Amino acid sequence: MSSATHRPVDTLIAPQPTLAVAWSIARQAVREALPDLELPPVRRRHGGDVVLSVSITGQSMAAELRDTQTGESHPIEIGSVNVERVRAGEFEHIAVTLAEQQMLSATTRCDASETRLLYARTALFERLGIRGGRYTRPTLD
Repeated sequence: MSSATHRPVDTLIAPQPTLAVAWSIARQAVREALPDLELPPVRRRHGGDVVLSVSITGQSMAAELRDTQTGESHPIEIGSVNVERVRAGEFEHIAVTLAEQQMLSATTRCDASETRLLYARTALFERLGIRGGRYTRPTLD
């Protein structure tokens, strides 16, 4: 038997603080996948990306595409989701499912001074038709 000390895993109970995660996406990738948005071409030499922002509050998930060039926001309809948040010490794992499909999986580390995003993955890119390799590493929004 191991003598290692194990911390118990506690399931957190609502209300939960909001977790917001963002990915910066190449403008052209969004224009190709979602022509109905009618995003204008890049006007600036640097910048002009589109940001996918996903936020989790309690048992709901909201998402939007934000055009950094025009400031316009395009909400993404998600539907009713199931949010599970589990804390183990300073780590928290968030899993969001929609009709048994994992829509978001994220892990954060919280200490006295900051919350850091360690991992995040979303099925929204596939759902929107945005190919892999066209967006950045996620950040807290």
